Amino acid sequence: MKLEIGNWKLEIRPSAVLVAAFCMLLVVAGCGGQEGQTGTPLARVNAFTLTLEAFEAELAAEVELDPQAKLTEAAKTRFLDELIRKQVLIQEARRQGLDRQERFVRTIQRYWEATLIRNLLEQKAEEIGARILVTEEQIAARHRQLLEEDPQTPALADLRDRIIAELKARQKTTLLEQWIGQLTADSKIEVDRDKLKGP
Repeated sequence: MKLEIGNWKLEIRPSAVLVAAFCMLLVVAGCGGQEGQTGTPLARVNAFTLTLEAFEAELAAEVELDPQAKLTEAAKTRFLDELIRKQVLIQEARRQGLDRQERFVRTIQRYWEATLIRNLLEQKAEEIGARILVTEEQIAARHRQLLEEDPQTPALADLRDRIIAELKARQKTTLLEQWIGQLTADSKIEVDRDKLKGP
């Protein structure tokens, strides 16, 4: 899964995504078995209770990931069966202590950090994008530049929307880089680079 904001790219490996999905279900599993939880019980797996509300939230998230997915009664049944199978495996993994292994914890930490950074960049990019303005002079200047590069470039009216989008993306990238640079400059960072050298 990749997040791209201008020249900024953040990649989350599929394996991490799968583990994260596993962990999200693990969190739901831990909460689902607690006494006093509100919700309509839909299914039980040993001491774990899956509520209708939790199921619908999981299903909605799944559909959001795949807009082309067709939500039918059969699809909902299959999804519920899949959640139950996952819960059985999660309980067995926890019984064997796999959720406490260092490798597992490190993997979750890496995904958590990547997700946190992704959400921060998306939020800041949206904030920056709301302030970006493109002038008619900038649009005309960019079209002239394209004409110089290729005399067969279509008329400005045909490229206007694309040019505006391009100029906004460039400004967003520049402002995002400046923001990250300022955050770095304002942070107290100490590095002993000599330790990077080999013996």
